[in-house]
Amino acid sequence: MLSQKTEELKAKMLEIVGKVHDNVNPNNDGGPGDTLEALLDVKINNLKIPDYGGLIELKTAKVQSQSNSASKSYLTLFHREPMNTDGSATIPLVLKTLGWKHSGICSKRDEGVCKAGPNGHIKLSSPLYKSGVDGFGRNTGRCYPEDEVSFRSTTKFEPTSRGIYLEIEGDELHMCFDPKLVDRNATPRDEVSRETGGSYGAWLDDVDSREPHWSEILPVRYDLKFLYDEYCHKMANSLFATFSAKSRDGTKQGTSPSKIMFIEAYMLGDPKSLEEFKNLLKTGILVIDFDARTRHNHGCKLRIHPKYIPQLFNRVEKIAG
Repeated sequence: MLSQKTEELKAKMLEIVGKVHDNVNPNNDGGPGDTLEALLDVKINNLKIPDYGGLIELKTAKVQSQSNSASKSYLTLFHREPMNTDGSATIPLVLKTLGWKHSGICSKRDEGVCKAGPNGHIKLSSPLYKSGVDGFGRNTGRCYPEDEVSFRSTTKFEPTSRGIYLEIEGDELHMCFDPKLVDRNATPRDEVSRETGGSYGAWLDDVDSREPHWSEILPVRYDLKFLYDEYCHKMANSLFATFSAKSRDGTKQGTSPSKIMFIEAYMLGDPKSLEEFKNLLKTGILVIDFDARTRHNHGCKLRIHPKYIPQLFNRVEKIAG
């Protein structure tokens, strides 16, 4: 069955790659993936099984270039919430003990009320509006309530400027925090967060006064074997396709392109061993991405830079492009 589906998929990709297609969801970062699924007659769903016939996972990524900000972006392999065997280190608790002012909070309020109108003005007044930094809905620009808090961290073994890092202890992967590693002079990238939250030093001082204290709930724990088994189950047989957000005539498209072209396609299989999986985490090739705010948890994700995708597998076969 797998070999039949694989050959079927290869034949379809030969027809898809190299042609310009309408983006079925141009207002969403997931549009190219949705477009590929539509071209392959795959119904969009949230099932935790491979996309194509329940046997082959589909992944897409924009063609990388040094001049393109997307070259620094990560590709989500799958979502997985941390262990919660003892009631500690749930994401809401992490948000409460380590979160910081959300960058969508309005910095121009009058007695706590945004005067910019129903559509807000946060991104419209910021140079970061066009690039969509910090996860704003690119077409909303809305203002969030003053008590909105974020915890967003692309987490590796190398500590972030906020002192957040990964480590392996026994059979577990931990997300840890060390206040001694915080760069107190650092400030958020976006102007709104700088105005409302100040430096990382000010954030750390506030963190130390919170209840419960972060030391009572951390670290956040993952069962490494479970995480690895999930990777093997989800990614054992995968198709990886790159795309360009330019039309055939060379016209550049925006961050939500109306037209896309798939450039190359690869069949991937035979996942790396558990020890190799651990090494990919240790070297920062695999990362854990936390993305939560007060009123919405976007989930915890295992992510990888697209150029390292082949390092997840022992079998890599270019099929188109």
